[in-house]
Amino acid sequence: MIVVTNQIQGNVECNNVEQIENIIRQAALLPIDEIWISGNSEYPCLSILVNGYLACIHYFEQEGIMWQSYGNYQKEINFLAGGEEWCAPADTVVSLESAINCMIEFCSDMRQPKCIKWQEL
Repeated sequence: MIVVTNQIQGNVECNNVEQIENIIRQAALLPIDEIWISGNSEYPCLSILVNGYLACIHYFEQEGIMWQSYGNYQKEINFLAGGEEWCAPADTVVSLESAINCMIEFCSDMRQPKCIKWQEL
């Protein structure tokens, strides 16, 4: 798997989900970061925006076909998206643990994780 982050390591080739989880947890220690996970091609891919113990997740099946996490947080949260700070609606915010579970599921079959609810964009 290829993992790309904005703040900590750039492009990293990871051989297992433990390495990716470590990158996600390191990113969560920063104020905000954006993590992209893919295989050998651009799609499908998973984007995990982190802000401490909170996350917003995007799943891109192919260009133009994408979903965003559906959560139930109480307020909007700032994340880094596309290199810019972005205020995510409260109903897109999930826990960091949910994001890690999504990554593990995504890495197993490169399909949209079923461990959270999604809203189509």
